[in-house]
Formats: sequence, C-alpha cells, structure tokens
Amino acid sequence: MNGHRFEASFSRLVPGDYILLLDSRNYGREEFEITIEEFDPTFSRVDATTDTIRKEAGQTLQFDVDGLELSVDELAAEGYELIFNLTDGYELTDSSGGFDASELAHRETFSYTVAIRDEEGTEITSDSQEVLVIDPNVPVHISPLFELDGNFMSRFVRLDHTGAQLVFRGQNYFYESVPTEVFESITIKEVTSSHPESAEYDLEDGLIVHETGDTEHVTFDISFEEIEETASITLPVYGYTPDN
Repeated sequence: MNGHRFEASFSRLVPGDYILLLDSRNYGREEFEITIEEFDPTFSRVDATTDTIRKEAGQTLQFDVDGLELSVDELAAEGYELIFNLTDGYELTDSSGGFDASELAHRETFSYTVAIRDEEGTEITSDSQEVLVIDPNVPVHISPLFELDGNFMSRFVRLDHTGAQLVFRGQNYFYESVPTEVFESITIKEVTSSHPESAEYDLEDGLIVHETGDTEHVTFDISFEEIEETASITLPVYGYTPDN
C-alpha cells in the first residue's frame, strides 16, 4: 500500500470470505479481499440470548458461543452438536432453534437452555433464559382520539363535539402499528374525567361537554375489559360554540 507493508492477525473468525478495510491516516484507505480457510475453536461458554418472542410461528431461539453468533451449520462443521431444552415439554420445530410459539396463548413466559456437545461427548450448557411470549396484536401503547362524523379531535373539544366517540390507534410491544380492527374486539370498561363538571364520557352516549365556559385541561383515563393496558388523553375543553 503506497510502498508500505502491513501485517494483521485474526482470531475467532469462521471460514469464509471477508473484506479487510485498511484505513491509515498517513497512507490512505484501501479494501482487500481475504479468505479464512480454517477454524479450530475451543469453546468455554454458551449463552441462550432470546428474551422476547412473538406469539406466532416462525420464531427462532438465539444463542451465542463465547460471544460469537455462530450458526448451527457452522458449529456442526466443526464437530459440535447443538441441543435446546425447553421447559414444560415444549418442542422446537427444527434443530436450528426454530420454535412455533403460536400455540402459547395461555403462556406469558417460558425458559430454555442451549448446550453444545463436541465429538468426545463433552457438553457445555447455558444458564436458563426466561423468554417473554408477546402477542404482536395486543396494543400496549394506545393513543385515544375523539371521532364525530368522520372528524377526529385530538387537540381540543368543545360544546358541539358532544356525542363524539372514543377511537384508538396503537402500537404493540415491538412499537409496530396494531391494525385498527383489533380495537373492535376490545371493550372500554371505564372512562374517568378529571373535571366531569366540564366534560365527561358516557359509554353509550359518548362525549358530553357542559356549558361551563373555558376550563383548564381535562384528562380522560380509559381502562379496558380485555387488556391490562390503560390509555389517557388530555386536552382543553371549551363549553361554548364559537361564532366562527
């Protein structure tokens, strides 16, 4: 590289092709293709690393070995067998850690360990790892809105918004949008107003705004029948209809 020779050594890389990026302040920047042909590992530790899983098929339990994210095939090529053990008799769908969590409707957690066994039968086992089983269709971050005749109110409500219904948007545990139709199966249990003399919410009649003039911000706290998550919305209430 510009007439200069550099030497580098590598460890803990599995066989394969790599790009070596050499960046020298004095001699410039250049990329080199390198090939690792041999890997002779001696492992001392294995860890089960999955702490959250979706309640659906196609999930895979993860692990690493001495901090390396190696695949089942890479370990097998070096003479290691991978063994998963799950609590309560649950089984993997394949030996690579594939796991169907779609049938765990009654479970919120389970635990598993992972072990590697060499050709001589020596086995290293991880500590037990507890896993949360999360239904991706359950909203945990809920944003309420008032809706009346197709119009949404999220900044303020006033007297002529009486009758507006609460509608919801939501995200799941993974901060993904939950389909709005999910809320069709969720029942509002109770709505509490911080200032019922200004505005309150009736489960049948919807929003009720009283003719009390301007007021400070009113908070509506909402609980549900089917889920533990709660929601709230805070906004000013105007108890009159402006001329414009």
